[in-house]
Amino acid sequence: MQKGQIFFVVLMGIFWGSGLFAKDFEWAAISDADWEVTADSANNIRNAVMLFEKLEVDDQKMVDGKTYYTLYRRVRILSPEGREWGDVEIPYVNKKQKIEKIEARTILRDGQIFLLNKDDIYEKEIIKTKDVKIKQKSFSLPGMTDDCIVEYYLKLRLPDSENQWVTEKEIYLKEGELTWLFYRGRGMSNYFYGVLSDYFSPNYLWENMAIPPEMESLPNEKKAEKIIFRVKDVPPFTAESHTQPDEAIKGNIRFYYSTSSSATDYWGDLGNNINKMVKKFTEYNKKAKKVVEQFDTLATRDEKIYAAYNWLQKNIDNTSYKDDEDEEKKYKPIEAVDDVIKYGYGSSTNINMTFLDMLQLMGIDAK
Repeated sequence: MQKGQIFFVVLMGIFWGSGLFAKDFEWAAISDADWEVTADSANNIRNAVMLFEKLEVDDQKMVDGKTYYTLYRRVRILSPEGREWGDVEIPYVNKKQKIEKIEARTILRDGQIFLLNKDDIYEKEIIKTKDVKIKQKSFSLPGMTDDCIVEYYLKLRLPDSENQWVTEKEIYLKEGELTWLFYRGRGMSNYFYGVLSDYFSPNYLWENMAIPPEMESLPNEKKAEKIIFRVKDVPPFTAESHTQPDEAIKGNIRFYYSTSSSATDYWGDLGNNINKMVKKFTEYNKKAKKVVEQFDTLATRDEKIYAAYNWLQKNIDNTSYKDDEDEEKKYKPIEAVDDVIKYGYGSSTNINMTFLDMLQLMGIDAK
């Protein structure tokens, strides 16, 4: 594994499918303090040191299968061996994850700056099975010397929230910051979010960390929309023999959504609430009834299923896969099956429930 590798593979969920990094990204200024960092055997700083790592996980569109993951790293190279931190690999699941932006540069002491050219970003397939294909983009920072600073910025779109930040690196980390923007009902009607909101309670824990992270909830503790975790002066990870795998014992912060219910109550309540949500969504379905009437002459169950599926594919636009932020603003809230058919669009979840209702209207058990 190259030192700059971003190990990043997230599997699709079943049901569930900007702050720090704005659209116009700008590099942070290089300070004198960045150049003053030198090798320090007492702190196990040898070939390179990570001056900072800033990570943002934006879950605001999570229900539509869109979580945005942005990473900004700055590394001080101190020796020939440290140059390996300018070699970066980014694996991703093809067609399920998307690398939306890559920026990278090298800065020399005399002020020279070498920007990464898009033509120097390479892509290859690294894993292929019947059901999944994993690709990888990679690049090497141009103009590196044994005494330089390299930095890169990545933005990825994922189908599900990424829920772990490994704070313990293979080199010393001066400053680290994670910003987690919570899901707060975007893409759901007020009714549906009211039913399911208890399952979107933000929670977190830190593991294998000698010093807990600093935390800040914004805009305030009671009405938090995001939380920022900060760490400082994290020594490099030291591997040990005859113990658990490295990834299991590195310092890390896990962040996730949970509920206060017991496991038994959780699954029971979740099932009941999903059932309520589906029942409410399919309550207004006069337009769906008119659509399926045209399939009455079809002879077999399979023909009817295919006809309903094909009709949705042809007539309904899936808003979960829209990239243009401005285009999303024109969409009206979808609260029922008839809204999907009336407006001709809906999220993946909206369309799935409409398909379910169409099958049930034709007397097909879709459970």
